[in-house]
Amino acid sequence: MKQFLYLLLAACLFPLISPAQTAKVPIDYLQVPGPILFEQTAYHLAWSSHPTATFYKQEYIAKGDDPSRFKTMLFFDLLKSSGPVKDVVEAKVAELKKLKESNPLVNYQITVMPKTGEYLLDFLLSQVAPDGKSQSIVERNVYRYKQFSDPSGKKGILLFG
Repeated sequence: MKQFLYLLLAACLFPLISPAQTAKVPIDYLQVPGPILFEQTAYHLAWSSHPTATFYKQEYIAKGDDPSRFKTMLFFDLLKSSGPVKDVVEAKVAELKKLKESNPLVNYQITVMPKTGEYLLDFLLSQVAPDGKSQSIVERNVYRYKQFSDPSGKKGILLFG
């Protein structure tokens, strides 16, 4: 269980820096039909990773966006595990609380959907500019955590952000 939480925490630890900046052709590990249409914008697979046997990550940006300076992104993370969704959400909240100690702009709100067991985590992050006096990036994230079962019955946690 500890390894599960550490893996997810490591995957989410640096949300302000996106791996979508690489030029390598991404692999659609999760077989998500694309492009993904969200709020009248088509998002295309820009980066993917399968760093462990139980973790997959895919990032999508709008066609024509610069992968190093995009305005919006969608992503899917899939963690193959039978662990509870609540533990994953609590790990992310613990990370946000730690960040808030040195960054007062960090803020979050959790919404629990009891009927589906899903969690919605809406949060703000920022990055201080090199001068130390202003914010160079302010980022709003909305993460939807959901229990997942593949066609063979293997369980996991799906994160859509």
